[in-house]
Amino acid sequence: MCRSFGRRLEDLAGVRCPQTFIDCFNLTLTPPSDPVACRLHSGGKRHCGVMMRQIASSKLGALSLSGFVAVGLGGCSSGSYTWGWHVVSPFDARGRKNLSFLVDGFWATLSIAGTSIAISVVAGAVLAFMAISKAKALRWINRIYVEVFRAIPLLVLLLWVYYGLPVVFGIKLGIFAAGVIALSLSDAAFQ
Repeated sequence: MCRSFGRRLEDLAGVRCPQTFIDCFNLTLTPPSDPVACRLHSGGKRHCGVMMRQIASSKLGALSLSGFVAVGLGGCSSGSYTWGWHVVSPFDARGRKNLSFLVDGFWATLSIAGTSIAISVVAGAVLAFMAISKAKALRWINRIYVEVFRAIPLLVLLLWVYYGLPVVFGIKLGIFAAGVIALSLSDAAFQ
């Protein structure tokens, strides 16, 4: 199968393949004891580089590249769609409003991240001391905490803290506090 793939590539691209196309990726498809095995021979990397350059410069390479560009970027110029760069333009009133919103979100993200990192480093240090403790109960608490909070995806934890705590315990948290608590709980398990 490996050799026939190389022959098909030669027929399509119009170039001579010193080895098969598979060799360029260092894949062994058959056991090494097989004399017709698809494995990289000495100097194969040089041949594969030459082969790849030949394919790229061939008609097939040009055709496939232009096809990729046409399919990939075809939606950009189709029909009535126009790019709305005014949305983030500092020269337009709507753009200034949106940029202001993005900058406020950036600062909120940094403050939540900084606060949760500081709390999680302290909590992680406490957990680390519990892990090296001689008391078996403290080591078990550490192990359970780490295994549980490493297994919970962060988005799920954020949703549990923000929406679940008010339902279960009657605790109403703001967005900032919920973000800091969820990130701190999660990151402490990874410290």
